[in-house]
Amino acid sequence: MYIEEKLLKEDGFVNLSEGNIATINGLNGYAVPTLKERFEYQRPKK
Repeated sequence: MYIEEKLLKEDGFVNLSEGNIATINGLNGYAVPTLKERFEYQRPKK
């Protein structure tokens, strides 16, 4: 897979919204993602 460096963040997150990349939703739906917010990774409580 080729990923432009500007889309790859230091923590490994690939920000598709910065690349204006279309995604496929089902058989005939297309969308352009918009990042609203990122949350911390959820871990089980011990």
